[in-house]
Amino acid sequence: MMRTAPPVLILHAGGYGLFQWRQRLHRGLVGGLRMKMEESALRKRLEEVEAQFLQQKVWRENADVKVHELLEENSKLRAKLQVSEEVAAKAVDDFQYIMRHNKFLDAELRKLKREMHTRKRGRNKTVSDGPSDSIESESDGEIRSLKEIRRIGVSAPRIPIKRSDVDAVPPAYRSESSGGGPRDE
Repeated sequence: MMRTAPPVLILHAGGYGLFQWRQRLHRGLVGGLRMKMEESALRKRLEEVEAQFLQQKVWRENADVKVHELLEENSKLRAKLQVSEEVAAKAVDDFQYIMRHNKFLDAELRKLKREMHTRKRGRNKTVSDGPSDSIESESDGEIRSLKEIRRIGVSAPRIPIKRSDVDAVPPAYRSESSGGGPRDE
């Protein structure tokens, strides 16, 4: 609200009071105009700040959504990694088991080869006594199988063969050392 000079002042002071009143009016108008301009500038600045705030809010919400998506993806990848680590650990365990089993089988194979080799050597050293499967020892009367004698090898006592035993064998079954091979009739 504008203040006006009282009429008494105008009458007594003459033109000076009117000038003062005009000057105040001018200052008020200029001040009001300046205030309106400042207000419009402030409103414009406020709108810009609100727009920036809304934009940042949208960006923040988008960033939150993106962070949430990334966290979900990270948890899925961690679960896959854990499964992969478990599978890898199981594969390593299986591989170690196979290697141990392979070493065991190699040892068994070497053992069997040694045993076969010693059996072949032992078989060559023993004397075959024809088709009989067991031999009776004269000293203690026990019967030993050929397999047992072959297993024992050289340490088995030699059984003396008498001439009468050789004559008792039919001529078809005699060995060459006892008088020739099988004879034709």
